[in-house]
Amino acid sequence: HNLKLSNRNLSWLPAKEILPLSATAILDLSGNDFREVPDLSPTIYHLNLSRNPKIKNFDSLSSITGLNVLNLSNNNMTKIPDAIARLELSV
Repeated sequence: HNLKLSNRNLSWLPAKEILPLSATAILDLSGNDFREVPDLSPTIYHLNLSRNPKIKNFDSLSSITGLNVLNLSNNNMTKIPDAIARLELSV
């Protein structure tokens, strides 16, 4: 299943209401105003966070254990954050 919430000026995601997205495999949160990666289902394998230039906190990515694809393009990152460098992406 896919869930597309792109270009909606979202700055937070009501995880308790929207997630359990246990059936969601592809989640598109591109083009929003997130300051941190929301708490998401560990079963998501494709996550698009492109065009979210305000994101500074990536810590919750470590809980997405099934992640295969992570799109962080067009964000204002000058280095790879530690939380991303520690990810063990599935292949």
